[in-house]
Amino acid sequence: MLEISADEAAERVVNGRFDVILDVRQPEEYKLLHIPGAVPMPLNTLKGEAQEKLNNPAASILVYCSVGGRSLEAVKILKDMGYPNAISLEGGMAAWDEKGYPVAK
Repeated sequence: MLEISADEAAERVVNGRFDVILDVRQPEEYKLLHIPGAVPMPLNTLKGEAQEKLNNPAASILVYCSVGGRSLEAVKILKDMGYPNAISLEGGMAAWDEKGYPVAK
C-alpha cells in the first residue's frame, strides 16, 4: 500500500502508530503549517537526509506534502532505499487541514 486516507492517518497518529512523520515540502511550506511532530525533509534532499536521520529500516513512516504528489514520490524512493513501511498521506496537508486535524505553525 502506498497511500493512506487522512482519517486513517489521523487515527494512527493519535494512537502513536507512526515512528516518524516526514514533511517533504519546502521549508517555507513547513513553517506555515505542518502536522505536529513532523520532521521537515524536503524531497530534493530526501535521499541524503534519510540515510543520516532514519536509523530504523523497519520504522513506520507517514510521509506528506501539500496535495500528495511529492509524498507519493518520496514513499517510492524510501521503499527503494529499504524502508518498506513508508506510506503517503493521500491528499497531503490539504486533506489533513480540511478535515480539521491538528496542525502546528
